[in-house]
Amino acid sequence: MSASQDSIAFGYDEFFDAYLSVPYNRGLMELSQAPLVPPSVFSAKDPRHVCLAALHGLAIYPIDERTIKERVKDSGPYPKTLSSRMKSFAEMVSDFNDTQRRVGWMAGAVVTLVIDDDDPFTREQFECVGLGGTAIAEAALQYEEDRRYFTLGQSGRLNHFARHLGFPNVESLKAFVNRLNDEAAQMGYPSYGTICVATRYMDHVSKAYSDQLNAQPALDELGKKRSLLQRESVFVIERFVACRVAGERGAFFVDVNDEGVLIALHEGRLKGTGIVTSRYLSDRSSDFHRTWFA
Repeated sequence: MSASQDSIAFGYDEFFDAYLSVPYNRGLMELSQAPLVPPSVFSAKDPRHVCLAALHGLAIYPIDERTIKERVKDSGPYPKTLSSRMKSFAEMVSDFNDTQRRVGWMAGAVVTLVIDDDDPFTREQFECVGLGGTAIAEAALQYEEDRRYFTLGQSGRLNHFARHLGFPNVESLKAFVNRLNDEAAQMGYPSYGTICVATRYMDHVSKAYSDQLNAQPALDELGKKRSLLQRESVFVIERFVACRVAGERGAFFVDVNDEGVLIALHEGRLKGTGIVTSRYLSDRSSDFHRTWFA
């Protein structure tokens, strides 16, 4: 089954495959009311899809206006991403020119690319030398778009970042984040940020159950293991609490230790106990290490 364009663009397809290739991740999810949608239908503009992805550990969008502004600061992740991509393009140009020097003379013509910010690359230039639509041509046009970011003021940078995420401007992005807050509320969470940030969710749970005496042992354990749980997705934390407070321990049990997340599945298609860890919640390249005990 093919993945949607959004699924590929945002790494959802890789995350989905890595996450659900682990039996107890899949089993725990199947025992919940929060299943991930298949990569074939995933849309980064569907609030439900986005909130479910964030709940399980893949947070795509900034959580509020302050976070959006932090993303575009000189020390923020977005300019660092652009700088890294521009550096990669420079290396690509060097390799291209080396190849041209080695084999181009055999064809009677050598094309040499020169990165000159005073003379930007254009699509027409590449089409004129027969390179229209090639990887090097598309990378050059992306380089020009990335380079332009560093010439912009604050407002321009915010709009540039919004377009990177598929919105016409930053106001549209902020409006969508508000829609994510509304969707999160329908799912039973105070905000989209609560779904994305483990510490926010734990603070929310502590307040929500503070007046319930039967929940106190679970809250005590939540507090003791806060440093371990804050490394995990909100879905894991929600399940950690649910099997202690909501009487769901018969179906499953979730705990955390220095090795990772222990999941015991007593009902459903998959039964067993194992430990799973991921290096980073949203790191698409990270393996989900697995240990399975029948």
